[in-house]
Amino acid sequence: MSNSSPPPVQNPLVRYLNSLRTQSDQSNPSYIEENRLPFLERLRADARWFPTPDELHVETRLDALVEAMAAGDPGVDIVILTGDAGDGKTAVCARLAARLQCSTDLQPPAQVGRWTVLKDASELREGELLEHVSRALAERGRGRGLLVAINEGRLRRLARSTARGADEHASARTEVQRLWASVIEPALQSDLDEAAAAALGENMKRERVVVVNFRHRMHVRGVTPGLLRTWTPPRFWEGSPACGVCPRRDGCTILANVADLRGADVQQRVADVLTAAYYAGQRLPFRRLQAVLALTVTGGLECGDVHVHAGDWGPLEWQTYRAHNMLFPEGSLRRPLRVRGEPVARVLAAADPGAISDDTLDGHIATLVASVESGAEIALDGVRLPAPELRAAVHVRELTRASAEGFASDPRGALADLTRSLRRFRALHGEPRPTGWRRSLDLLEDMAIRGNGEDLQRQVVGALNALQRLGATNEHTLSARQVDPMGFKHPTAIVRPRWSRAGARRSPSYNSSG
Repeated sequence: MSNSSPPPVQNPLVRYLNSLRTQSDQSNPSYIEENRLPFLERLRADARWFPTPDELHVETRLDALVEAMAAGDPGVDIVILTGDAGDGKTAVCARLAARLQCSTDLQPPAQVGRWTVLKDASELREGELLEHVSRALAERGRGRGLLVAINEGRLRRLARSTARGADEHASARTEVQRLWASVIEPALQSDLDEAAAAALGENMKRERVVVVNFRHRMHVRGVTPGLLRTWTPPRFWEGSPACGVCPRRDGCTILANVADLRGADVQQRVADVLTAAYYAGQRLPFRRLQAVLALTVTGGLECGDVHVHAGDWGPLEWQTYRAHNMLFPEGSLRRPLRVRGEPVARVLAAADPGAISDDTLDGHIATLVASVESGAEIALDGVRLPAPELRAAVHVRELTRASAEGFASDPRGALADLTRSLRRFRALHGEPRPTGWRRSLDLLEDMAIRGNGEDLQRQVVGALNALQRLGATNEHTLSARQVDPMGFKHPTAIVRPRWSRAGARRSPSYNSSG
């Protein structure tokens, strides 16, 4: 590119999505909640059409919790959000602050309406945290509330320390221990029978305390389509002032990914893959989930990469950054520009359709490559191929013909790469096939809906072991590598108090899908 060339067109949404990646090299990652709002404000200062924070917000059932807290529900005075880093606890605190039109700079302790918010209890000394909880317990029913966001590990350490401490906080320790035994510790369990769940619900109502354990959230299947719908509207892409005038839009891999991921069926296929990884023992907190989806949308590319490499990358090289290949980066095609994948890639490999030979499908691919012509509309197994896949198929056909005439090297590597890519494309865009991982997923979700009968549980344990590709499946016990499948119960089986006002209908449980 000459010095006189205009700078490449940049879509700020590409910058935003890449900032959500946990493995990105960007210096100000917006996957950290505290960084996000200032970053979005800077993007909107440069592009007024850029979506607002509300437009980028994906509604989940936790929004019902925020609404109940903002409305001043009289039945609850203490809310404890717990789980792992990146689960979205801070986001709930920020959402409450925004809902009540308070500052989202929530340095603990922050006052948000009637709620004292401790958005990261790890920032507080143990004694200070104990005092906040003890005071909130003493003031229950007086119109004040306490919202605590705390990682499960820190919460358990706090419980252990209160059991053996003896100092000026003795009375506070006693209160916290009582609350731990009756409410908090049972809420952390992955498996509750009906009686224990009912007892927990009653204890929460009596204590006026709600514990939301984010480790119990079955959010992957519900949130995945929501994120993709939020990120892919045409007005943010080909209808935007950025992409609408971009000279590279017709050959842009990022735009092609966006178009592919708009389809509801494709969104559900992506959710299937990520749900299988979740059941296989790879927890996907909200932060990691949005990171892997953001990488799938952009391919890890910036707009500048599309402009700079337009003339020196061939169709197969661009193919490596397509959404269906970014979802399965392990053992993937050769990439000219290295992109750091997300850690979940190791688990997604078990569901990679690109690694599974299918004589019928592979035969269709070979026939397609032999007959494809530039500009033609061609379908693979009834699914129309987008322009990037057509260009790649034409490229491989030309390599094959040139090789037959003695003018090129062996094209088999190129055909193998294209075959792997088209297997993946077909898996996301066509009808689901009864692969092993999909059968395992069906069993697991069947268990989540129907309960934990012994026969079904044995099947599920076997499915988990098969999903992990263990040499021998044991249908009675789980490998130490795996998560107890009972941790993935249907959320309605994990009882939470149903907040209600006198004479009003019951509101839904908050610890649930999404």
